[in-house]
Amino acid sequence: MGAFRYEALEVLLRQQIQTGRFKIGEKLPSVRTLCKQHELSKATVIHALHKLEADQLVYAVPKSGYFVAESDADYNTPQKVSTPSIPAQVNVPDIFRDIMSRSAAFDILPSDGSTPAAQHLINLNRMIGKASRSHPEQKAHYYDEPKGHVGLRSAIVDLYRQRETSLNLDDLCITSGCQHALFLALMATCQKGDTVAIESPAFYGALQQLEQLGLHVIEISSDTNKGLDLQELAEKIQDWPIKACIVTPNFHTPTGSKIPLANMKALVKLANQHDFYIIEDDIYGELRFRSELCPPIKSVCDDGRVILCGSFSKCLSR
Repeated sequence: MGAFRYEALEVLLRQQIQTGRFKIGEKLPSVRTLCKQHELSKATVIHALHKLEADQLVYAVPKSGYFVAESDADYNTPQKVSTPSIPAQVNVPDIFRDIMSRSAAFDILPSDGSTPAAQHLINLNRMIGKASRSHPEQKAHYYDEPKGHVGLRSAIVDLYRQRETSLNLDDLCITSGCQHALFLALMATCQKGDTVAIESPAFYGALQQLEQLGLHVIEISSDTNKGLDLQELAEKIQDWPIKACIVTPNFHTPTGSKIPLANMKALVKLANQHDFYIIEDDIYGELRFRSELCPPIKSVCDDGRVILCGSFSKCLSR
């Protein structure tokens, strides 16, 4: 039996699910029933169910209860793609540019520009104008310090502390978004003609930036479960030294993969050995399950080898 009472219930329900006592899609006994059967408090039962939910064994339906979820084994995960063995110049097709220009909107759906602005944008502009007029000019219009608003940077430091990551306030710089941050990171670490390692498949926005900067790319396979293939990376950089490696450790686009903590540490070690920078795209780091902890690679490296790029656009805009 576990050290806490909820652990005993969690283990029991987990075993019953794994042995088929409860089938996929079947509803678990209600919280009230579990309280009576096991003589536990409501808070203890809910804690156990939340642990199972975090492990994706069950899912909650509002006002209905908890149901058994499909396991990872019930899905055929995509196989790793084969990647070229040598670096290549990036050539982003025009169709990708079109997709980006049409989808980079504040609307729920992409727009071709022919439709009028959504009402919520009109209201937002009105509120911004009203706020500007209600403050003295010297307070509403001024140049902030180059690194960005100190209050915002301080809040970001506090937010990452919750993800076991220690950031220095003076090292933070507010940009126009994660794409802008990635672009600046590439400019700081690379020169035209340098080679950058990227996960394959990769987010087309990053490919466009690499093309604009005249950088070469070496593709590294990305596993749907463990993310970047470190063995493949180690083998390729023996022949093709790189200046940087762009990686999304938490919920990579488009595979959704997560890099285990041990692999993060191994990647940092590899970067130190071969003298390249890790440009971390952490834009999806906050889109995690309730009790799941998703620390960035930056959490295991404090020597400046990792350049952390993030944004709130994905967790706040929709």
